[in-house]
This record gives sequence, structure tokens and C-alpha cells, in this order.
Amino acid sequence: MPAADAPSRRVVAGVLLVGLVAAAAVLGYLVVTQPSPTPVGANASERYAAIDGVEATVTTTIRRGNRTNRTVRHVEMRPNEGQVRIEAADRSVPGPERVVSNGSTKWSYDRDNGTVKRTDGTALRERMTSRGARIERLFNATDAGGAADTPTSSRDRGIAPLPAVPPGERATPQAPVSVADANGSYDVRYEGTAVVDGRQTHVLEITARGSGTTTYRNVTQRLWIDAEYYFPLRYRTSWVRDGESVEATVSYSNVSFDPGLSAERFAFEMPDDAALVGPDLGTDAADRLDSLDSISATVTSRTTGYEFNGTGTDGGYRSVQRVERRLDTGEQRIRVVDTTANGTALGTDLFVSNGTVTWLYDRDANNVTILRTGTVGNTNLRGERIERLFARLDRTRTTPDSESAGIPAPGISPTAGLETPGQAPSSFPRSGTDRYGVSFGGVEPVDGRPAYVLNVAPVTEDGNVSTTLANYSRTMWLDTQYFFPLKQRTQFALDGDEITSVTTYSNVTFDPELADGTFEFDPPANATISENDLSLGTTHDSPSAVETNATFPVPEPSVPRDFEFARGRTGSFNGTETASLVYTNETTRLTVSVYDFDQSLGGNGSFNTTGEPVSLGDRNGTYSRAGPSRSVSWSCAGREYSVSASGLSKSFLVEVASSIECE
Repeated sequence: MPAADAPSRRVVAGVLLVGLVAAAAVLGYLVVTQPSPTPVGANASERYAAIDGVEATVTTTIRRGNRTNRTVRHVEMRPNEGQVRIEAADRSVPGPERVVSNGSTKWSYDRDNGTVKRTDGTALRERMTSRGARIERLFNATDAGGAADTPTSSRDRGIAPLPAVPPGERATPQAPVSVADANGSYDVRYEGTAVVDGRQTHVLEITARGSGTTTYRNVTQRLWIDAEYYFPLRYRTSWVRDGESVEATVSYSNVSFDPGLSAERFAFEMPDDAALVGPDLGTDAADRLDSLDSISATVTSRTTGYEFNGTGTDGGYRSVQRVERRLDTGEQRIRVVDTTANGTALGTDLFVSNGTVTWLYDRDANNVTILRTGTVGNTNLRGERIERLFARLDRTRTTPDSESAGIPAPGISPTAGLETPGQAPSSFPRSGTDRYGVSFGGVEPVDGRPAYVLNVAPVTEDGNVSTTLANYSRTMWLDTQYFFPLKQRTQFALDGDEITSVTTYSNVTFDPELADGTFEFDPPANATISENDLSLGTTHDSPSAVETNATFPVPEPSVPRDFEFARGRTGSFNGTETASLVYTNETTRLTVSVYDFDQSLGGNGSFNTTGEPVSLGDRNGTYSRAGPSRSVSWSCAGREYSVSASGLSKSFLVEVASSIECE
């Protein structure tokens, strides 16, 4: 054969190779290595971490027995930054309208009560950022996952907390979030694939396993997890609580991954009509109130449950006034809109004061009474007391739920009452545990303005309350901007009467422009004018200062340790020297007064002879009532004494009066 016609060595070698491969395949000697497919969910954590942002509509449906509750929210989040913004689509649904977390701080805004709760957002961030790893562990625990060859007895443990707890708002109240809640383990089963809102998902079924007595041992959760990003697009949790079946389903729709959300989207802006509730609540109450110069408002007062001037109790007392006031000078103008006692119109139509002189005008009688008081008002004491009330709250209290971490809440255990160091020991037979407790009642609107609610009531550590302090409580609604009391309700039982007094400010303007002429009054030319000098003299800040400036011995009453000295006064008018001591606790004020009559200068020695006779140890006194006010008075060594208060019992006043020595 010519050389040109012979096959090349390369061709012959190729033919031989093909033949050998075919023969080896037939005989079964050749092993071909194929690329191994990636197990489902083996890279779930990596895929989840690649998500820059998510925007979606989230629908939560909770069924309890035959009852169904459905909420729709718009959600934006950057899960790997722990940032989330949730807006309620339906404002008729109770609960926070807006939840915003920047990864370190979370704010929850509830329009219904005007509250913004500020809490630590780190727990939420950790739950969001760790979700991808938890989802990957779920897949690893199934036959479809990367740990398919791992025995079931070991691969299905440690899957809690559940991977699909909704960010910011739990769809399953008190659902299991630790493996102990499911008696130590979950079974996980891969159910295949399904389409959710147009996106392919993997379906997992999680079942709590074990026979323990835990409340949630029968919890199951089904998850539809996005096949691209391994983000849960739907999860349904079912359990039985108190014998009732509960099913909570959270579904994401209109989902957009990586929509370009910036960090600024997760900055919270405080609504104008909202109040911030946080661990520093009330720490600057005194300064806030002191910064308030003036106020104008309609003030409505209503007191029921006592006998007014012997006319019965059915109608009670009601007053509506239009008030303009400068708080630091005592200047005020009060126009009486309506005042009645048991349906009978009362009194003065107009009060005007420039701080030291007060005009009282009765239009029907055309009478003007001029009172010279010599004193001015201020708000310092009230602001300091309000601040002390807030200080007695446990404002650092936390709970496992980050939603309420650090927020004062109803039911806070009251703390110890206020005591004055060096105060004279009390003769009152009560234990050292008697105190007024303070609790926070949230935020409620008063005539459209948000107000912090404080509840003050007597408590003791052993659960018993002394008869002196029992049945006396006060609720205060304090403006969230200035801590001004917009409303107060006082309730107490006194001498068989159940008395309730409520004062409410409405149509309020803070720091209005008030002309100087507002606090001056020119009586009508034909009016009858009478004038009295009711100057109360000089104010003192300690009992020793009262003693130093008085012209006679000042009493040293024995008062309960809940009361502290507030102020004292000395003065003189119409030939009578006076001295008074004022003590306050969280709910009322007690006044001890002495009058030294000098008859040679025209002093009037008669003080009070009407009322009920009472025994004050070795001397006699008189107990009298005027609406909610009570007083005990007596004579001693040519002077007249009185102990008076609103809302304190006869036995209380008698005990204080009996402790005062006659000098």
C-alpha cells in the first residue's frame, strides 16, 4: 500500500481509544465523576446575608377558636443591619402605628394614646441578623439538607428560637422562643416547593417533639422560604393555649428585594402630638414646669359625695371658670362661667389679682370685696414634688420582651415614701412600712393634649394599710411637655362619706401673651366696696425660721412620717399675730395654725365655737366640716389653735391636735 494511503498513527490511536472506552463501559470497569449538587439550604446563611433590603406588604392573621384578627402593615427592612420600619396600613387596629429601629434603638409609636416607647433595639437586630443561620440549621436537619446522613436523633435538636418570629411585632404572643419551650427538640421535615406571591419557595414543617408538660409542647410551624434569598415569605404557627387552638399566619406580598433603602429611612421623627416614654421619664419635671410663665384655660371642677352647707349631697359642687394666670407672680384673672352647689348658683362672678391685691366682684349684688394678701404664688414646690413622684417609679424595669424594656408600666411596685431627716418622731401607732406608692398609668389625652398618668395610693409592704391612710388615692394627668397637671382626680372615704373631686383643664394655651391690664380691676362707680387686709406675712422654709420670727412659742406637732414640712408663715393683721406650719404628703396638705389675739389692739378672741365637741387629752376642742375640708380647733393659754386638712379623718386631726403642748 502506498504510504499516502496508509492511516496516520494519530487516527489509529484514536480508534483504539474509543474501542477501549466502549469495552470498559460494557464490562463496568469505568467510573465517571459527576459534579455533586449543592444540598438545598446549605448556603442559606450566605444567601440571606446577601440581602441589602426588603420592602413588602405583611399580613398577619391570628385565629383563636372561632375568632379571627387580621392586620396589614407595610414593612421596610435591612435585615443584616437590624434596621426595620413598620407602618400600619389600617389605623383602626389597636397597637403601634409605627415601629422604627435603626439597629441600636427602637421606637414604637401608638397614635391612640400618643405614646412613643423608646427601647433597646439590639435584641431585635440580633434576631434579624441571625435568622439566616437559623434557617440554614433547619435545612441541615432535613433529608433535603446538607446533613442528610446525620441520624435523626441528633440532627433535629437546637433549632430554637423559631426562625420566623416577625421583626418588631410578634404574631404569636408568647410563642416558644427557646428550645426548652418544646421540651428540648423539634422535628423538621422538607415538604418540597411551592409558589408564594409569584416567587418559588422551599416548604419546611417544624414540629415540637417530646412529652413534657410545657405549655407549648404541641407547637408546629410551617415555613415557605424564598428559593433565591432564603427569606421566609410566609410562616404559619399553630399551638394550643388554655385548651383553645391558635393559628398565626404571616404572609409577605408585593415583595421587592434590594429596593435601595438608605439608613436615613430608619431614623425616627417624633410626631408633634406624641409623648416619649423612656427610662429618663420625669427627671426634669421641675425645670419643665418652672419654664412655664403663663397659662390660659377653662377649668372645670366637680366634687360629689359630701354635704355642702347642709343642703344635701345629690347635686354636689360644680364650677366652670375661665382662667388666665402668670404662674411665677401670682397674677390671675378668673371669670366664673358657672358655679353651683346642689343645683343652687353661688358666689362671685370675677376674681382678679395682681399678686398682692385681689378683687372679688359679685355682679348680681354689685359688690366688690378687696383682699390684700401680701403674697405671691410660684410653681417651684409643685414641680419638685411631681419630679419626686416620677423618681419613685422603677424606670429601669425591663422584661424579656424588648418592646417593653426600660418602660415604666402599670403595676410597678411602689417604692418607699418620703421622710424628712431629723423630723420629730411620730406618736402615731403605725408601722414603718406605711407609704404612698406611685405607679405609672401610661399616656392619655386630656382635651387633645397627651398627658402622663400617675396613680398615687397608700400601700404597705405587709399588705395592710393604716386606717388613717386608707381609702385615699389621687390620679394625676401631667402635660407631657410642661408636666403641668391638666387633670386631677382625688377619691377618699371620710366620716362615712365617699368623696370624689375632679379638676380638668381644657382649651389650654401655654405661655399666652397676657397684657398687664388683665390683672387690674376698676370697680363700677356705683358698686358697694369692702376691704380686708388678709396679709399672711412672711414665708419661711423651716420650722426653726417660723419659731425665730414668731412673737410666741410655735407648736411642734407629731405627724406621720409620710408628711414632710413644706413651708411656714408668720404675720399680723387687725391686732392678731399668726403663725402656721404646712406639712404635705403625696396626696394632701396638713396645716397647723396659731392665732395670738391682742384685745387691747382690737383683736377678736372668738375663733370657732360651732361644730362637734371633741376631747384633746386634758382639754376640749371643736371638730368642724366644710365640704371636703375638716378642722379641729381649741383655745390654750390665751391663744387659738387649729389643725386642718382636706380628705383626712377626724381621728387623724384629733391625734395631731392632741400632740401639741399648751405653752
